[in-house]
Amino acid sequence: MLAGDYQKTRLDNGIRVLTESVPHVQSLSIGVWILVGSRDEEEFERGISHFLEHMLFKGTKKRDTFAIANSMESLGGSLDAFTYRDLTCLYVRCLQEHMDKALDVLADMLLNSVLDPSEIEKEQAVVIEEIQNVEDTPDDLIHDLFAKSIWGSHPVGEPILGTRETVRSFNREILKHFLDTHYRPDRIVISAAGNVNHRQLTERVRELFDISPSSLPPWKRERPGDPDRREQHFPRDIGQTHICLGTTAYAYTHPKQYDLIVANTALGGGMSSRLFQQVRERLGLAYSVYSYVEALEDTGLFGTYL
Repeated sequence: MLAGDYQKTRLDNGIRVLTESVPHVQSLSIGVWILVGSRDEEEFERGISHFLEHMLFKGTKKRDTFAIANSMESLGGSLDAFTYRDLTCLYVRCLQEHMDKALDVLADMLLNSVLDPSEIEKEQAVVIEEIQNVEDTPDDLIHDLFAKSIWGSHPVGEPILGTRETVRSFNREILKHFLDTHYRPDRIVISAAGNVNHRQLTERVRELFDISPSSLPPWKRERPGDPDRREQHFPRDIGQTHICLGTTAYAYTHPKQYDLIVANTALGGGMSSRLFQQVRERLGLAYSVYSYVEALEDTGLFGTYL
């Protein structure tokens, strides 16, 4: 038992179950967190974590694409996912009475995805359009370029979406190998917050996520080094200049991480921040100006944008 209403259980196969009970509400959120993201990809796999996240919605052995999409929405809930540099997450929001159904859908997506070749081909076109959308949006693209500048050749700085070339190269065998290698029970955390009973949820997870413990050696990531001071320019034929300025910052386990979050809020975290008040309100130099923090397990990033 942890402090407050948090409880944690580690199953025999390595899956961790974490809950926060909020008994006065009638809903809950459930997340399946797989501790693998774009930083864990080989060069030829760039974008595969994100692509595989998409493919988990494209059919299982007992649900087609529409059945997955409709599974929670037909009950007034929602089902979604996202990929980050060091993790992939599937999550559901629903009423407490639909907890069993939500867990069944999440387990089915994670363990029984068919990775149909025809769906892979369609999704390649979708993701390439997503890449094009970022490239056509300078205020999105600048952050990918900034991360690459900060972390250099380390994969943590590579674009999460990958490249057109890598996305086009994906097939069922490549996706299945990545899934089997990285979607291991010792790298899965299942969390729930809301009107949830920890014991009931844990037992249901034990039944549905019956994955054998991995025989692979423990996963160890290589920490990125600190960058040299540099200035980079990326010319585009557009009417505005987009600027990022920053450096590496604390990992989320660092004791000063919360100090940085407070400092970030004061500097550029909202309309009352120093950057917003000085650069936009007083001087009128830019429409958008802010600062932000990214924190990973072994490194971080602090940046300002205008």
